[in-house]
Amino acid sequence: MFCTVNRGSVIQFSVAFLACLTELTGCMFLAWTSPVVGILMTEHTVLKSGSLTEDQVSFMVSLLYYGQIAGALLGGWLVNVIGRKRVILASVIPQLVSSALTILAQIPLMLYTAKVLTGLSLGIVIVVVPIFTAEISGKKLRTTINNLFGININIGIFLGKILTEKFGYYAVPIAIITITIIFVGLFVLIPDSPEYLVYRSRFEDAESSLKFYRGVKSDDPLPRACIQELEEMKTILNHRSQQTSVTIKDFTSGSTILTLFITFMITSNMNFTGNRITTSFTDTILESSGILMDISLIEMIISLVLIFMSILVMCCVCWLGVRFSMICFYVISFVSLSGAAVQFYMVEHNMFVPKWPFITSISLAIVIPATGVINPSLPIPALLLPMKIKGCILGIFNVANLILAFFMVQTYFTVVQSFGHSNLMFSFGCWCVLGALFTFYILPEVSNKSYSELCYELEWKAQKIFRIFNY
Repeated sequence: MFCTVNRGSVIQFSVAFLACLTELTGCMFLAWTSPVVGILMTEHTVLKSGSLTEDQVSFMVSLLYYGQIAGALLGGWLVNVIGRKRVILASVIPQLVSSALTILAQIPLMLYTAKVLTGLSLGIVIVVVPIFTAEISGKKLRTTINNLFGININIGIFLGKILTEKFGYYAVPIAIITITIIFVGLFVLIPDSPEYLVYRSRFEDAESSLKFYRGVKSDDPLPRACIQELEEMKTILNHRSQQTSVTIKDFTSGSTILTLFITFMITSNMNFTGNRITTSFTDTILESSGILMDISLIEMIISLVLIFMSILVMCCVCWLGVRFSMICFYVISFVSLSGAAVQFYMVEHNMFVPKWPFITSISLAIVIPATGVINPSLPIPALLLPMKIKGCILGIFNVANLILAFFMVQTYFTVVQSFGHSNLMFSFGCWCVLGALFTFYILPEVSNKSYSELCYELEWKAQKIFRIFNY
C-alpha cells in the first residue's frame, strides 16, 4: 500500500503539472509582450510594414482580453460536453497558431490575431485546468496539487521575460511551440478525470481512470479505498441531481447560493487585490517614484521571487491548510499594500523617499497578494461547485472579472491622475481586510476533505447563514 500511495502521488503531481503547462505557455506569451513592445515601436521592428504606434500597441494588448472572454465562455460550455481532457488538448491549438503567426508576422494584423488566439487559449485554460486537477487528485493532495496552477503562471511570466531579454523576439514563440508539441504527445496518453467519466455514466472507464490516478496497476483489483471513492462520486452526483438538465432549482439551494458567493469572492481576488494592475503596470509604478533604478532588472527579480514565494505558499497550504494560510496572507497583503500606499503618499507630497524601502514595499505589494492570496484560492471554486454547473459558473464569473479587468486597465492612468497611487493601493488593501473576514467566517476548510464532506459542511454553513435547508 505504501508503494501504491507513493506511485499515485507521483502520477497526480506529474499529470497536474503537465496540464498546467498550457497556462505556463500562455503566460510566457503574456510576458513576452512587455519587452517586445520596445522593439516593435522602433526602427528595429521585425514588421515589414514599419514600427507600431502607441495606439496600435494599446489595441494589441486589449485584444488579449477579448480572446480571454470568448475562451472562458467556450471552456465553461465545453468542459461538460466533450470532457476535461479534450478541452485542454483543444486549448493548445489557438496557442500554436498564435506562436506561428508571431514568428511569421509582417503586418500588425498578424500580431493582433495572435493576441486574440492567445487570449482564447488562456480563457479556456483558466476555467478547465483547475477543474481537471481538482478531479484527478486525492483529497490529501488536492489543495497542494492545485497550487501548481499558480506556480506555473509565475514560471511562465519569468521565462517569457528572460527568454525575450536574452534571446530576442523569436525565442518565446519557438519555445512555446516546442513545449506544446511535447505536451500534446504526453497528454493524449492519459485518461480523463474519473469524476467526469462517472458524470457521463462511463463507469468502467471511470474505474480505469481512478486506478491510473491512484497508482493501482491495471491488472490489480480496485482497492477498498478506491471503491469507496468511486461510490462516493456516484452518490454525490445522484444526491445533487447532477445528471439532469440545468434548471433554476440548481441555483436556489442554500449550499449552492453560498458556493456562488464564495466563487464571486475568490474570482474577484485577481482584480481587487490589485494583482492585474500591479503586474500590468509594474514599470510605470516603479517609474512614478522618480528614483533612478534599473527597472528591467527589478522586474526580473520580482518575477523570480514570485516563483519561490509560490512554492513557499504551496508548502504553507500543505502544512497549515488553505483557510488559515489565506487569512494570514490576506493580513500580510493588507500590511504590504498599506506600506506601498504610505510610500506613494510620500512621493505624491514631494517628501524624500529612500530608494530601497520604496522598491521593497512595491515588490511586497505585488508578490504577497499574487502568491499568498490568489494561488491558494484559484482552485477553491472547482472543489466546491456542483458538477453540473461548475463549468458554466466558472466561465461566467471569469468573463465578468475579465470585463472588469479590461476597464480597470483601460482607466488606470485616469484613476491614478485623479486619486493617486496611494489611494489605489489602500483600496486594494481594504479588499484584503474584507477577504480575511470572509475567509474566517464563511469559507470552509477544503484541505484533506472529500467532496461529500465539503457538501455537508456547505449545507451546515448555509443553514446557519441563510436559515434554509433544502436537502
